[in-house]
Amino acid sequence: MEAITLLGALDLPSGSYERELYLKAATEVQYWDGILKVTDPPATISELVQRFNAFSQLDDFGGAIDALNRFSLPLKFPKSLEVELRTRASTQEAMRR
Repeated sequence: MEAITLLGALDLPSGSYERELYLKAATEVQYWDGILKVTDPPATISELVQRFNAFSQLDDFGGAIDALNRFSLPLKFPKSLEVELRTRASTQEAMRR
């Protein structure tokens, strides 16, 4: 968590190494809120997937779907992957009920 604190104090512009390190560290310690903060908006397809996964881990499936709705077209997200993630969100949401 110390790495996240140190990196979070820096400017984390799109495409920066510091941003990449922050997202990797946040994923490793499951700091989902930090991932959501930094990936708003996501700059790459990978960041959109990380954002989707963070929402899913927080059981916010509406947020996960909203991320796909808002960012998949501008990032040229592969349609097959988008369908897969939407199906996964629906399935996970149904299992949580």
